[in-house]
Amino acid sequence: MEDEFPPQYAIHHSTFAIGPELNMLRSIWVKKCWGLFSGQAKLDYPAFPDSAYSYSLNNGQLTAVKIGFFETSEGRKVFSTYLAALQQVVEKYHPPLDAILLESLLGWEMSISVADKTASQGYRDIECVESTDNVIESFENTLAALRRPHKDKTPFVLNNDNEESDIYDQYLYCGEYMAIEGDVVNIHFYDFNDENFEQLHKVALDKTDFYNALLRAHTQLKKYLEDICKVLGLNFNDAKILVKKQ
Repeated sequence: MEDEFPPQYAIHHSTFAIGPELNMLRSIWVKKCWGLFSGQAKLDYPAFPDSAYSYSLNNGQLTAVKIGFFETSEGRKVFSTYLAALQQVVEKYHPPLDAILLESLLGWEMSISVADKTASQGYRDIECVESTDNVIESFENTLAALRRPHKDKTPFVLNNDNEESDIYDQYLYCGEYMAIEGDVVNIHFYDFNDENFEQLHKVALDKTDFYNALLRAHTQLKKYLEDICKVLGLNFNDAKILVKKQ
């Protein structure tokens, strides 16, 4: 775990950093022996350095890798090898490109790290995720909302932790509450890495700075998602439609 701000591989500003992460699989389920049996086809690619990912599940079958790592020479080699391994499995076994597989291959998440000297690691993390049945649409909706001028004193709420609200799933789900108020984005969140994780924290980010950092994260993320889609023989927009049909 990093112990100072900004976290490694993150897109950082003076007071906050954004760290998009991409799910990478070690195997995918396929049909073998003329379709008689199901089994896992392994994806062979190099191991990551510990600093390159935030967590790994199911004995390394799924790893959340920091996209900033792929921007390094070592990371580019790893990702290229991953694509080659994925293409080999697709060409050999022709797995059905259904919503479940696509959601795994195109899965991602992101954290916003806010500098805070009172925090044990020098910053606090705000989890920021896409709605469950989208690939990247609510990310793009959030960018569009941030681009628009907001002179009204009434907060433009992007997230209020209410599943019954009209805005639920339309925008990125960041913290417990996120709203644009003039030239500021206010976010309320819990720091689950802190011993006092029940304390609600509040942060105000400059709207333009936040937009620019999110735009960089979106550009990086979309580039790698599109590369995966190309290997699968899919147009990125078609992949988004397939995931929505789940």
